[in-house]
Amino acid sequence: MRKYVIQFYEIKSIPLLLPERQTIKSLQTQKQNITQQLNAERDRQKKQHAQQQLLKAQQAMKAVV
Repeated sequence: MRKYVIQFYEIKSIPLLLPERQTIKSLQTQKQNITQQLNAERDRQKKQHAQQQLLKAQQAMKAVV
């Protein structure tokens, strides 16, 4: 004899948003994504600038020696 386990999952419905609310939510999400991309690009440029400064300092040290 086999025993079967039955699981029931509760399904939550997602409330429908009015078109105006959907637009606002979409724009907020876009803003958050763009802000993250902007911060990532700024960090990338800072790292690149720091690497260039380090390379220049190393070349200057080699020139002195």
